[in-house]
Amino acid sequence: MTSNQFFNKLLRELSYRSTEGYPILAKKEHQDLISDILSEWGLGSMESELIQNLTEGGEEDAQYKHVGQGFYVKVSDEGKEGAQKFKKDDNGKYSPVSDDEYEKQKNKAGEEGGPTNNPNAEPKEKGGEEGQAVGGEQPPAEPEKGTSLQDPQSQERFKKEAEAASGEVDWETTFNNVIKELKSEIDDILSGKKNPPGTGGSAIGEMYGGTSLKELSNNSEIIENEFVDNHFEEVRNSSISDGMSNNDITRWLKISYRTGKNELKELTTNPKYKYKNPQTDPFPTPVMDPVNENGSAKKNLISVMEAKLTQAQESGDETAVKHYERQLRFIKARKDTDSGILYETTDGFIGFKHTSNKSSFKDTVFNSTVRQRAKLMNEESDRVSEKYGYSEEEAKKISENIENITGKGVEIIQKAGLGPSGTVNANVQNPVEFSKENKLGKLFKNLDGGQGGRKNYIGDIQSQMKTNTKLGKKVNDYLKKQGIEPPYDDDQIAGALLGLAKDGDTTVGVTKMVTKLSDNVAKVREIRNTLRKKYPNKSDEEILQLTKQQINNYNTKDAVPFDDDAINVMVSPEMDWVESVGSTSKNAMKEAYKQISSDIADADKKWQNERAPNPPQPPENGPHTQTYVNTFVKQMHWDRYILGEEEDIGDMNIEGRTVNSKHIRTCLGDLSKFTGDLDTKEGRDGLLDHLGKTMKINSEDESLVFQSESGTTQIGKESYRTKGTGNNSLLGLFGKDMEACLKEKTQN
Repeated sequence: MTSNQFFNKLLRELSYRSTEGYPILAKKEHQDLISDILSEWGLGSMESELIQNLTEGGEEDAQYKHVGQGFYVKVSDEGKEGAQKFKKDDNGKYSPVSDDEYEKQKNKAGEEGGPTNNPNAEPKEKGGEEGQAVGGEQPPAEPEKGTSLQDPQSQERFKKEAEAASGEVDWETTFNNVIKELKSEIDDILSGKKNPPGTGGSAIGEMYGGTSLKELSNNSEIIENEFVDNHFEEVRNSSISDGMSNNDITRWLKISYRTGKNELKELTTNPKYKYKNPQTDPFPTPVMDPVNENGSAKKNLISVMEAKLTQAQESGDETAVKHYERQLRFIKARKDTDSGILYETTDGFIGFKHTSNKSSFKDTVFNSTVRQRAKLMNEESDRVSEKYGYSEEEAKKISENIENITGKGVEIIQKAGLGPSGTVNANVQNPVEFSKENKLGKLFKNLDGGQGGRKNYIGDIQSQMKTNTKLGKKVNDYLKKQGIEPPYDDDQIAGALLGLAKDGDTTVGVTKMVTKLSDNVAKVREIRNTLRKKYPNKSDEEILQLTKQQINNYNTKDAVPFDDDAINVMVSPEMDWVESVGSTSKNAMKEAYKQISSDIADADKKWQNERAPNPPQPPENGPHTQTYVNTFVKQMHWDRYILGEEEDIGDMNIEGRTVNSKHIRTCLGDLSKFTGDLDTKEGRDGLLDHLGKTMKINSEDESLVFQSESGTTQIGKESYRTKGTGNNSLLGLFGKDMEACLKEKTQN
């Protein structure tokens, strides 16, 4: 590998990783990215010298413009006839060349033909023998670990580029083959050849939202009921509808129809997408699960864009090259895309619209580990310190405060992560006997299973016990240790779950089972108490039957309906401690949130008092609160939507409604009473700054709010969760007022 090849590889990787999509060597963030890349390549020792060399040449590079075949002209002479041409050597130095040499090189390229025939094409390196660089120098060893350029997908791209340059492969054939595979995905899922992107309703939404868009693009007269009728049977007869009622399928197909309709409307009416209307077959092409590293969709999508990039490079079309490099960068980098659409643009390119799908405005927007939040807050504290011009010592102090505050919160959450062990220990002497006395086997056969419906978890565990795997192996081992011989009955299996928790097993599987039992007991008691208030004159027996009827009418997958004994057990005094298991964990989460928010407020009060009258001073937030708020904004991706830098890349679809950058930006502006012009860059930057300075943390309901004389406006919600030791998370959601605003903005 020559030095030029090495630098080209480095700069291309930098382009993929950077927000801008191209290198800005004088920018600190880009220098940090170079540092990361070199470390991953095992070349960290050359970081300092390399960055110095790259940045030293930056000012000179800015004075020249590449005009093809490795020739340059000064920027001031670009487009002028007879402008002096220059060549750039391996050391980055520019030297003038004669007109004869320039013409000779052009003519030579024309005689050789191939991709270099175009005078605007980038020059290609010529190597020596295999494994040897030009001039006999040995190339540096290829790093074993590394970046996106060294993963199998990118290595495949390099191979295809080489084959295309040598004429061994036809990019158009590659393109057409991949499009054909993408188009057949739904048929493959319905026939069972491929797994669906999710389960139940979410799978239907992601699969048929794209189908709706495709069909409506061909026939805008299709109505909702017609779409549902056309696809109901194929969904009903496939595995994706397992556990779903006919009403559920109908509801999700209606959401799918609205999703496709609104996605098509967004593409055709938002000029940022440059959507060509009408499209040429096979476009528009729906794509499911395009960010799943283990799925075929991402690989195929990258192949499509790389085929088009190869074509653009061969033709020397720099505009097309930039377009496809940008498309590839977002396809590789974005993690919150659930589905998307490949489409033709008005300028003759292929674009991909990313969509993050939510079934409800109450769905989680981000799911982060608590430690990841702490890391992001530390990074954000550096930016806040830089904004206010704090000294290195002051910046370090803020960072330490943030670390200490979040560390205390993590400690509280980790204690909750110990799970129900302590509670079971304090209340149960012999778990298997307790289970038999209270018939817990019945209870575990009808627990909340989430969106798919109530489940028979005993059945799942029995299957694992037969293969002696996962939770089933733990149950087998526990019962064997207790001297109990197989075959095991339902109550013994349920008792083993309690016994594992009692013995200190805080893994996800065990904790989940005991917590679900607790939530189930709490739900039945809540139903019974509600019915007692509603029907004060009914007998206990009548209330029992009504309670049983209501809980058994819930959506079910394979749950065994409760009988009278099961209901009576769940409302008995013996189960009082069970009811408290789930709430104990929830209370710990609230305590953690309250501790973090109050400590941040205290740190700001002390900071502002000690530095008065220097900004920021009340009513503006101090640096600790600004750090917290800014981190939340970024995890919600609101900075992306406010700045609008990706308005041609993608948006969200919630309940079948398109929620784009303008909707989110406008709602945040309206709810925060921001008065700047959001159609300008200055206004958008101002809104981001305004949110950091004015949004408050409300520990009472775990939310982020704006406070004014007219009241409190809830913008965002947060929720800490724990599923066992070391498995703690933080969820981010829309606040109730943000939710209401977005619903209003997206009404059809």
